[in-house]
Amino acid sequence: MLLRNRWNPDWLALAEEVRSGFLGKTYVARVSRSASYWHPSRPPQARWMYDGTQGGGYLAGMLVHDLDFLCSIFGRPQAVCAEVRSSEPSRTLPDGETINVSADDTAALLLRMESGVLAILSVSVIGAHADHYRLELFGSDGTIVGDGDLRSIDYRIGAATDSGLRPLSVSEREPSHPENLPSGLAGHASRAMALMLEDWLAAFIGASSEVATFDDGLLSLAIIDAAHRSSEGGGWVEVHT
Repeated sequence: MLLRNRWNPDWLALAEEVRSGFLGKTYVARVSRSASYWHPSRPPQARWMYDGTQGGGYLAGMLVHDLDFLCSIFGRPQAVCAEVRSSEPSRTLPDGETINVSADDTAALLLRMESGVLAILSVSVIGAHADHYRLELFGSDGTIVGDGDLRSIDYRIGAATDSGLRPLSVSEREPSHPENLPSGLAGHASRAMALMLEDWLAAFIGASSEVATFDDGLLSLAIIDAAHRSSEGGGWVEVHT
């Protein structure tokens, strides 16, 4: 599920532009996500979401997709410096029980990439009316930005010599049987999954494939682990897999 998002139409188009050299020398990659899921005015989520030992939290639950995507186009990180926190220490469930919150609702990461890119990523789900997404990729030859909410994002692109930004041409690639996909968000996710599986077909029969592997998923987990260690006082922490 983590790697599947690379096959979203907009991310396919973004990756193609970056790998073609559109940005030139890339300076900065910045991503910000926000939502209101854990604001005190919102109903509680499933109990496990508030427990860090059970995989709860939004660094691993939301921002990890952006970590994976940036690594797929800019390469591995050398080190990470981060703050990962739970803004509210407890939550009261509908039955009146109060539980301790050990999972994160907010995280901010700085990554030094081996390619020389500085990656800046943040997520917070503790704000009211805070459904927002922002992407910025800055390079010597061009800029790519994305702005919107978590369901609809407007991506724009422009060379340094252009007068401004223009809409990004999104990938029109479709899976073999798009008519079988469900509608809505489920269809969006299913489409990406179908494209990913089609690209993995060669690997299923033992042939070489350049698509994402288990090691890519492991790298994202290593970054998250390093971020937590940094937040606990480790400063800049090297990323190892």
